[in-house]
Amino acid sequence: MRVDDLFEQIDEKVRLSRTERDLVRDRGAVVQRLLAESGPTICSLLVGSMTRSTAIRKFSDVDILAVVGESIDPPTGNPATLLAQLAGSLRELDAQVSVGNMVVSLAFERPPAVEVIAAVRDSDGSTGRYWIADNSGNSWQSYSPTMLNELTTERVGVLGPRFIKLIRVAKYWNRANSVGLQSSDIEELACYALSARLSMPSYLRALSELLEVVLAWVTGNPEAVARMGRTFLRSSAYSGTVDALNEVRATLTNVQALVEAQDGIVADMEEVASVWRAILGPDATVNIRSSECDRPRAV
Repeated sequence: MRVDDLFEQIDEKVRLSRTERDLVRDRGAVVQRLLAESGPTICSLLVGSMTRSTAIRKFSDVDILAVVGESIDPPTGNPATLLAQLAGSLRELDAQVSVGNMVVSLAFERPPAVEVIAAVRDSDGSTGRYWIADNSGNSWQSYSPTMLNELTTERVGVLGPRFIKLIRVAKYWNRANSVGLQSSDIEELACYALSARLSMPSYLRALSELLEVVLAWVTGNPEAVARMGRTFLRSSAYSGTVDALNEVRATLTNVQALVEAQDGIVADMEEVASVWRAILGPDATVNIRSSECDRPRAV
């Protein structure tokens, strides 16, 4: 079968179903309504992967930006104070509420979880920028929720909807194999990796190009990062282990070998299973739907 057909099946497995999308919408609405009725929140908005159709089953949270004030400069107060106030206003929900360095997390009996981000809006309204807690939780960093949306939308306009499917599969690979990248970093790296493309290549070749950029990014290769010629929208230190780095290298090697040797064709079920498990994780059940597309043919 073609790897492109396999990727389509993997995307079907990892993307949200209509029922799950409805649950996301309803849960977000409940939290936003409570934020509007209590606590320090001026307004709130849904941000993150749910707004870009890149959310994935099992791992994606509902991200809500809770605006609690305005400032032209980084706020002087400690973000932890605002996060604690938000947590207090959300405790009446039927959820486990916990406060982290950057967000208030709401864990419900059924997924998805919700993460509420305390934000101070830049009073220069033309920037679309907010101040949110940094990774340490002790100071503030600049955050623009629309910039990644605009990057992704631009690439989808050129490459088509298969670009979104590539992102979803790559994000699932990242989480299922404990690579440790932020999901938004995967999305931005994908936009960069295919930035010069005028049409979408095969999934296999696109994944190879993305993984090359991922490897350069996580290893901090100075030349490779310099060639990117740009600053990432949100600074986030890579938190992966040596095993995670080895996973990136191994997956890239396997994908490149398939590109060169098979030209997008996996000849037998053993190779299909190898690609499937490399993306969904070593314990994934291989469940391939048979079709006329399974017959090897020129790509």
